[in-house]
This record gives sequence, C-alpha cells and structure tokens, in this order.
Amino acid sequence: MRVANAAMLAALLASGAGCGLDVMLTGGEHAQLGETVTYQVKLTNTSACPLHGSPGDPAFAFLPMLPASLIDGELAMLCGLDGTAPAMSPQLAQTTSFEVDAATQMLQTIAEQATDVTCSGTGVTCGPFDGIPGFTACEVGDFAPGEMRQLTCTATADTAGQLFNLAIAFEPALGVCKAGPGQGQSCEIDSDCGVGGVCGSGICVDGSNAGNGCSVAGECPGGDCVDCDAGSGVGFVCTQTVVQGVAGAPAMSGWGLLAGVLALSTVAAIMLRRRASAPPC
Repeated sequence: MRVANAAMLAALLASGAGCGLDVMLTGGEHAQLGETVTYQVKLTNTSACPLHGSPGDPAFAFLPMLPASLIDGELAMLCGLDGTAPAMSPQLAQTTSFEVDAATQMLQTIAEQATDVTCSGTGVTCGPFDGIPGFTACEVGDFAPGEMRQLTCTATADTAGQLFNLAIAFEPALGVCKAGPGQGQSCEIDSDCGVGGVCGSGICVDGSNAGNGCSVAGECPGGDCVDCDAGSGVGFVCTQTVVQGVAGAPAMSGWGLLAGVLALSTVAAIMLRRRASAPPC
C-alpha cells in the first residue's frame, strides 16, 4: 500500500534523525519463519546538553518487521533504499519542526501488520504502549552528555519476505542546574536542583565551569554557554530483516506504525508545551 503524504512523515523524522540522540540498531538481518529474532539497540546522547526522561513518558519506540509494501517514497530514503543515510548531528532538534498532529492524522489511514516485541535493558523500563498489542515503548531515563543506554529486543518472525525495522528515540533537553546539589543535571525549575539550586537555560562547554549550568556566556570562563532549554534529542534508524520460509496470510492490524508515531507524538507534545524555540539541528 502506498503511504499517503509520506513526505510529511519524512519531514517529521528526517528533521531530527540523529539530532543529539544517536540510535544504532544491529542484529536480525536474516531469519527463518517462526524464529525468534534478537536486535541490539544502542542510544547515545551526542549533544552537549543533558536529556530529560520523565517517568511515564516513553522516549524510545521500536516497530520490527514491517512489510516492505509500507516502505515507499520518502520512507525509502529514510530506510536507505536509495543509497542515502540520514545525516547525524550533535546539535539538538527544534521542537517546532515536528508536525505531530499532521503526521498522526496521516498515519490513521495506514493498516499494516505489527509484530509483537519485547525490549529490556539496564536503566530502561519497557512495556506495551497505551495498551496497544504488538507495540513496545520504553522509558530510558536521563541522559548525561555522552551517556549511552543499551537495549535488547526480541520478536518472532511470523511473516516471510523483506521486512523493515523502525527504531525511534525522542527525549527533551530542558535547563541545566548551575547551583545546588544537582549542579550540571537536567532541570525545569530551580527546585529541581535541590536546596539553594538555580536552573539555567544552558550548559557550559569548555573552560573552568564546563559541565555546569549557565544562562549567559559570562558564567563560563574560558568556554561557551550552549542553550539547551526547549531543544530535543531525536534519533531514527531503519534496518532490514529478510525472513525466509513459506508465508501464510498476514494478520492485518491497524495499529502498528500508527502506534509508533503516537508514541512519538506523546513525547513531542510534552516538549512543544515547554517552549516554542530551540537551536536548529
């Protein structure tokens, strides 16, 4: 089935693919029908800013083994079928670049098969997203600059053919504590930084105050104050799984890809409420 308005989804994801949050997905390149397939996921905060994981807000979504008929148009570019790969950037993405409502509305017309998947990892909490079968979303906690999380995901190859795996990560950057016990940690208000804490809008890079919060360059002797507030770390990766065997009639579900972008929308909507501007990716 051709994806209507795929450019809308391409803009949503490509605008932030690898912006401040690198997603690496390996494993599951080949499988036999009925086999359990294991994927390894690595999430890395490539930005200078700490990223904030709120309890109850999923920041990572994984949809494995989507049929090739779904990967069309601009989605083919995002999945590397035209030989290109999304550009990576250590900068944060603009929250205003995400056309969440439009993408969600577009995906309401998509009906494709979702494959059950389970994911786990240290410091990671995963479970069904909003009670929708066949889809797992994960809370991944706060990410300090340069910090990494690893997950292992498993799914059963229940459809033969060329299939695609989409992994999406979405986590906001807020302020950074420049005073108090939480100095250098992510914050939204002063009290997040502990007794006597002050929440700045950015973080010092280089200089004698590197790694601590700031609001103006003068608070970073010998370095720069990089704005973090209202930015977001966004990562997207698409890989292929070739499943060999005799394919039966697919069990169609209208929730697969829609669930993934709804998870994206949940986190993006939270970010959009916080501020209207952020440094470009």
